[in-house]
Amino acid sequence: MPTAAEKKTEVKQRIQGLRNMCKAMHTTVMDQGTMPEATSVREAIEKLQELIDFLDGKKKS
Repeated sequence: MPTAAEKKTEVKQRIQGLRNMCKAMHTTVMDQGTMPEATSVREAIEKLQELIDFLDGKKKS
């Protein structure tokens, strides 16, 4: 079981990664005027769900 400090560090890293993904999608929309690829959106949603599960203490099956 990770300590609170380890969990905080992991959550922070995951949130930063998600922020970077969202920032890249936003840049694509603003610069190119196109919607992001569906796979990119699905990947972001999956990573958010993994983060929620991690915070809830659920094990990945």
